[in-house]
Amino acid sequence: MNRSKYIQFALTFFLVLGFALPAMAKDEGNLNAPLGTVKWGDSRKDVVKKVKEQLLEAMRTDNKFKGNRVLLQREHTRILNKVDEFSASYEKLDANAGYQVSVISDEFSRQNGESMMQIRDTVANRYYFFVDGGLYKMVVAYNQRYLRNVGFEPFVVQVAQKYGKPVSTDFIEEEDEDVLMEAIWTKGNTILTVKNQKRFFGTFTMAFAERSTAKRLDALRVARGDDKDTEKGLSARVESLTEISQREVDADIVDSIIGDSKINLNEGRPVDSQIARAEEEAAQKELAAKQAAEAKAKKKKKKTKKKAKKKSKRDFSDIESSDSGDDLIIY
Repeated sequence: MNRSKYIQFALTFFLVLGFALPAMAKDEGNLNAPLGTVKWGDSRKDVVKKVKEQLLEAMRTDNKFKGNRVLLQREHTRILNKVDEFSASYEKLDANAGYQVSVISDEFSRQNGESMMQIRDTVANRYYFFVDGGLYKMVVAYNQRYLRNVGFEPFVVQVAQKYGKPVSTDFIEEEDEDVLMEAIWTKGNTILTVKNQKRFFGTFTMAFAERSTAKRLDALRVARGDDKDTEKGLSARVESLTEISQREVDADIVDSIIGDSKINLNEGRPVDSQIARAEEEAAQKELAAKQAAEAKAKKKKKKTKKKAKKKSKRDFSDIESSDSGDDLIIY
């Protein structure tokens, strides 16, 4: 190889290496890893078979079972029973299915012909969702006890340390603070959505899905306007109930018993007395209005001060240096 060809080869090699290294770095944090050998589109029988193989392989490679035939046989029996329960958990998610108000209520629609199986892990439940006979989603719902003292943001930090910076985050405002409710990752044809469900269900969920299928089903759901008891629906219901003040409730109760409880205090009074009474009522109303205006101004001033200290929405660009507390099992 002459000198010019050698230089050309070297330049080509380093150029290829330069493009390959970033690509290799981006390959870290595979969103399909929690599925193991299971693939999107697998049938129900294939999923049961592969999950069984995964559990048995984990048993064979676990050092605590090596050299102990009794313990090994006991674990083998436990796994077979667990797989049988997994297979038997299969159900169609139609109009007769439950889960209207559950941690997975907003993960499916009863009008898509979907079905589901579930299996319990050490720290979470896994739900496998199927449509048109193929797997398209796996939802991990953590046990409440496991996350008892864990905040959602530290949890998302640990997810980000495994899968990288999320592509989007969603916050809501509660008591003048920005509260993280959702974080999303995408890679290839897989999307991961991590949700803060502590408000109603005391847990967090990780939903891995085939992005194209999930997007298509979401579009159908929106187009139909499916009436589901999602978190937003529950929130709206709670808020609508709390809008009625106790004072209004008490008044309704009195009216239902004795009729209209509004009393005309001027009825039967002398004219001079009625005028004096009217002036007194006007003065009271003016004072009440003044006090209400002062209270409103004071509250607005206090709220402005709070907003100055409002927590900013983080973008998780500092995940490598973040301290997320205790290490958790992240799927």
